[in-house]
Amino acid sequence: MAKIGIMPEEDEDLGPAMEALSPSQRAFVRIYLDGTGKSAAESAKLAGYGTENSTSAIYAAIAMRLKSSKKIRAAMAEEFQNLAPTMAAKAAKALNDILTTAGHKDKAKVALALYERIAPTVQKIDIDVTHRVDHEAEAMNHLRSLKALGVARDRLVEVFGEFGLQRREKLLALETPKQTPVDVEFSEVEEEIIRIEDL
Repeated sequence: MAKIGIMPEEDEDLGPAMEALSPSQRAFVRIYLDGTGKSAAESAKLAGYGTENSTSAIYAAIAMRLKSSKKIRAAMAEEFQNLAPTMAAKAAKALNDILTTAGHKDKAKVALALYERIAPTVQKIDIDVTHRVDHEAEAMNHLRSLKALGVARDRLVEVFGEFGLQRREKLLALETPKQTPVDVEFSEVEEEIIRIEDL
């Protein structure tokens, strides 16, 4: 059965990756990248793969196999580098057409995207974290804890020093008011039940 498709003309200045491909593989790469084929399957068909009786499923399978090839992926990357300058010019023309067409639905999106490229928005976040430690409060809490545990005075002197312990004990005494014991007498009261009927 005869192959179908169109074969692009050969280039003399091929890169090493494109040179490593067969003519059909080169055609697939070019057709796929320049957009002649609307899909990879159509690009495979236009590059001469398949036969007159090949179905769309067969072309999709051929395209998948081609795109999975390391050699073809390398050639695509190489060709894309060659196409980039002309694609940039086409992209600039397309952007210009969108921006100069009154009422174009994508005009605001394109304008914003271009503005962000030209003068990007800069967000500045200034965070200042200051951690303050009240050493005196920490020492007082430590003294309270040690006293609650019943630590001996000579050990407290080792931790706080004689003068420091005396000073902190005075502060501790000032903040905890002395509770004077209250003498209370209790007496039992007999319970008397009053019925509503008795009233």
